[in-house]
Amino acid sequence: MMTNILLCGGAGTRLWPISRKSSPKQFVRLVDEVSLFKQAILRNSLVCGGTIAVTNDVHYFQARRQAEEACAENARFVVEPCGRGTAAAIALACMGLDAQDIVLVTPSDHRIRGQSAYAAVMTRAAELADEGYIVTFGVVPTRPETGFGYIQAAGEEVVAFREKPSLATAKKYLMAEDTYWNSGIFCFKAGVYLSELQKQSPVIYAASLAAFENAEGDAQTLRVRHEDMLAIPDNSIDRAVLEKSGLVRMLRAGFEWADLGSFDAVYDALEKDAQDNAVRGEITAVSSSGNLVMSSERQVMLVDVDGLVIVDTADALLVTRKGRAQSMSKAVSKLKEKTRDESCAVRKVQLGPGTSMALQPGRHIDEHWLVAAGKVVIGLNNGNAEMLLPRMTYIPQGIETEIACEGSEVALLVVTEFANPDKKQDGECPWLPSLAS
Repeated sequence: MMTNILLCGGAGTRLWPISRKSSPKQFVRLVDEVSLFKQAILRNSLVCGGTIAVTNDVHYFQARRQAEEACAENARFVVEPCGRGTAAAIALACMGLDAQDIVLVTPSDHRIRGQSAYAAVMTRAAELADEGYIVTFGVVPTRPETGFGYIQAAGEEVVAFREKPSLATAKKYLMAEDTYWNSGIFCFKAGVYLSELQKQSPVIYAASLAAFENAEGDAQTLRVRHEDMLAIPDNSIDRAVLEKSGLVRMLRAGFEWADLGSFDAVYDALEKDAQDNAVRGEITAVSSSGNLVMSSERQVMLVDVDGLVIVDTADALLVTRKGRAQSMSKAVSKLKEKTRDESCAVRKVQLGPGTSMALQPGRHIDEHWLVAAGKVVIGLNNGNAEMLLPRMTYIPQGIETEIACEGSEVALLVVTEFANPDKKQDGECPWLPSLAS
């Protein structure tokens, strides 16, 4: 079977304040009761035999926890210290596979409906991949979208890749029967992709190979060194390979696809009331239509307003008009100049010889323990005990266990706490992240 390479990058800045740097849109319950990341794990587990998630240091623990919750305990991870584009991310994952292995590369932040249609097109994609082709998937456009790339195709033959267009050009693409949205989903043999990357973008290939060979980790998690990652040119798979290769084929996606990258897309995905408002929370609307309102705590009243986006969280309020998606990134950039976005909290813990500390099951955080001095043993739920090593150790939220100092020396630990965006806190709506950052 295929292996799913799940790309977990992207900050989702156009969905602020729901999507934050430390809890981007793929990890929060944005529209459905299950995060987009978990949906991707579950959806692709039905057509693939394994998962390799490519993520970064900040999001690694969220990705690992949610993979376990989605019953993908055997998922593997490639951890990037910084992003260098999809060309390198996919290469690093492929380098850990056999050249003949077929991979299905999917973003983790797309909303897809129609599992049977999805499985059917993936079966055809695997056939083409087995023949040595690089397969991409085109989505029939439903509106003149300026935020997506496009693919022009004649049947399965790719004619050209089109960059994100102007509004006027997007309207022309909407009327054309041979032009599709570029879904960002790909299928190919690992060896075919690496060969094409080496041929079309040799510098990216060489730098990615060096980074892979110098990476550290175990059978489950591969961690790339920061200096090696920085040495890789930043580029997408589209520009580095697809636009140059003669091996590319396109399949028309027969499933329902949505990139929830803006509040306009969120509005389209949600059910509407009688006044065509899409609402989450306690909302009262009077003579108001076409609004998107998401409120985690306070009641919101709309009176004689149309076409607004109102998002109210515990620490931030967004008010804008629909159709302003392209302005959101600029606004968030301005906000970053004024505020500090905290993605985690760090503390020191000291344990004297023979002392211990219990970890309670009610914690709503994932933790990262680093033994800086001494010897520490962790007691597990199954009654066994393991020695913590002088490296990062993952302690997921919700477990009940004990940390004990062994030996005659004081033990020093550095603990990094990461927010759990799925846990419901007092007064919090379950589909909103629990922390401000």
